Amino acid sequence: ETDINASKTRQQLNDVAGKMKIIEARLNALTNHQTKSL
Repeated sequence: ETDINASKTRQQLNDVAGKMKIIEARLNALTNHQTKSL
């Protein structure tokens, strides 16, 4: 059971890390776009 829970936790951490990267990419794209328009 512990191994299953550990793998689930790792999967959740990986999912969160992936979402954070996507959000960072969107923020970078927005700031780059704003800098260009300025």
